[in-house]
Amino acid sequence: MRNIVVRHNDRSENIFNHLDVLIKSPPKVLIDFLYELDLSLPRALRMSALHSVLDPELKEEYEALKAKRKEAGKLGLIDYQRHKRLHFLDALSETQLENELYASGDERNYEYMKKIWENILAFLDDDGIPHKDIGLLLTSASAETEAGPDTRQFNDLTHPYFHDEEGKLDGIAIERLREVLNETSTVKEVTRLGKKYDVIVPQTLKRDEIAAIILAELENKNLLTAGLKAKIKTGKTRELEKIAAEHAINASSYMTKEKAIDHLLTHAEKTSAHYAPGTGDEKAASEAEARRLRAAQRCSVSKESFAALQEEIGALRKLLEQNAAMLGEKTAKEAKTDQRAVKKRPLLRLMTIAIIIGLILLSLATATYFFEESAVFGWFSDIMNTFTFRERGLMELYHRMLGFIFKGS
Repeated sequence: MRNIVVRHNDRSENIFNHLDVLIKSPPKVLIDFLYELDLSLPRALRMSALHSVLDPELKEEYEALKAKRKEAGKLGLIDYQRHKRLHFLDALSETQLENELYASGDERNYEYMKKIWENILAFLDDDGIPHKDIGLLLTSASAETEAGPDTRQFNDLTHPYFHDEEGKLDGIAIERLREVLNETSTVKEVTRLGKKYDVIVPQTLKRDEIAAIILAELENKNLLTAGLKAKIKTGKTRELEKIAAEHAINASSYMTKEKAIDHLLTHAEKTSAHYAPGTGDEKAASEAEARRLRAAQRCSVSKESFAALQEEIGALRKLLEQNAAMLGEKTAKEAKTDQRAVKKRPLLRLMTIAIIIGLILLSLATATYFFEESAVFGWFSDIMNTFTFRERGLMELYHRMLGFIFKGS
């Protein structure tokens, strides 16, 4: 362990024995220290700390994916993308490595904070900063210790005080930026990377925004003519995209990952000269975009055909709506008829049962009149006496009616 002796609590101590105090301190402790010394730190210190903590686990994951690919013959989409990203592990940008760190858990984040502080202290010592001045970090940290390290906050707030080496951006060699980002990044990462370096990477552009970009770029290139200006002011989005592609201008209604990367590289201060429109990879990308637009135009239908197609679709829609309405009315009527029929069914059943019972009782009453002297049919009289309430004279009345009919009395 390196020995940087500082005064702490009126004693001479090695500052490395108090790393926990520095780790738990807020980012402003380091920021204020660097500001007072008018000093910035190499981004390589952060890259080294990130690789030191992440590489063992990520390399193990990469080997596991390689073995899986060899055994299965191919990988699923997610595993394939992960395999491709880890293949470029040594070339990943600081932002990409930070995203890996934030997803790895608290233990890895703590290891990173410990390693970055070790790297910072070692750099300050190598740079000739007096130990008594380095000791001010510990003094400030002791007075403002927080509950625990917030790695993301530390990285975001201290970012302006770390600088890239010449020819690099976010820890990657500028000439490899396009390749690495294309192969390993997501649109979200490219957007975050742009924000980190003061480049707003739009997700979508409106027609007027596309026109404004094209006008500004053409004016900067001294290519803006009256005819072009009129076309841009009246042209539709697709026409503006075609003009942009023809003049190597990155302006489109939808930002794919490739377009987002182009936008970042052509607008970031450190990369704009290398990736200037019309040079190298940027020119090739613009030509590819121009070819895509021409192919899209060949596949597109004419305005007249499109209008006719719309009319046919409209007529079909009306016909379907009419049929649906007729079917709905018919279904509603049938449903009402069924409901009325269902409501009538219990009443009809009751009436049928009542008629049957009435006929049975009438038959029994008649039988008791004709066979009242018979022992066999004597029980009919008992039943009828029960069901017709003899005390009310209903049975007697009925028998008199039968006697009048059959005996004339």
